[in-house]
Amino acid sequence: MWLAGWPLSVLADEPLLDSLTVEFLYTHFHYSEEAPDREDGWLPGVAGTYVHQGPNRLYLRFRGEYSSGSVTYSEDVPAKTSQGSIIRPFSDFSDATIWSVEANVGWTWTVPQAPSLWVTPFLGIGYRQWERTTAPNLQLGNEELYRWIFLTGGLRLDYAFALRFRFAPEAAGKIPVIVNEMQHSQTSSIQGQTFDLHSQPGFIVRLPLFYDWTDRWSFMTSFVWEQIYIGGSKRNFYHVPSTGALADAYEPNSRTETLGMTFGVQYRF
Repeated sequence: MWLAGWPLSVLADEPLLDSLTVEFLYTHFHYSEEAPDREDGWLPGVAGTYVHQGPNRLYLRFRGEYSSGSVTYSEDVPAKTSQGSIIRPFSDFSDATIWSVEANVGWTWTVPQAPSLWVTPFLGIGYRQWERTTAPNLQLGNEELYRWIFLTGGLRLDYAFALRFRFAPEAAGKIPVIVNEMQHSQTSSIQGQTFDLHSQPGFIVRLPLFYDWTDRWSFMTSFVWEQIYIGGSKRNFYHVPSTGALADAYEPNSRTETLGMTFGVQYRF
């Protein structure tokens, strides 16, 4: 009975410590700026993960994600009328392509009083990039590139609550350490400007559930919730090419929330 809670991969004649997981993502993407600028929509994607893990052993993980699609873009645009200045709502769609890579290292301990429970604290580093095209059908549409390197640290629990079922919740904090956003608008006078943004901590929560079909193959599904906060930039001063006039622009504070599900297959070797 003491071994009943261990996953099949550990009960095998030779413990299977390495795994590859392929997931399909379907997440709700919400982006909002301190200025009245918002994006909402569902993005499909894929992810791949390699993990080296075993009881009382070094933990290694390498993960990559890619999502792409169209979301609703909206903002409040100031306008002047004969009655004075008013705010007019504007809505269109935005093309979004987001990808990231991340590497983690940690150590997995077993709990003596609960041998089916593993505890893994970990640290890591990653890179995230978001290519954004707002209102692509209009001449005023902007193309923007957000990119940053981030550090992460978190805790993962692996609990084999039955012979074929495993629950592996994890939570991690993330802090961008090198952040900038390059805006290269198709028609705007700020084409080519680069804005250095400020780092603010965010977090991610994953709740994966595995069903071990055999000692090597598993099905999995996971809930994911991530919050990313980016601080605004200083004002960039530049000369308008058409007139030579001095102008300025800046990037406001922003928050990105991702909420959704993943579905995948894992192979252990």
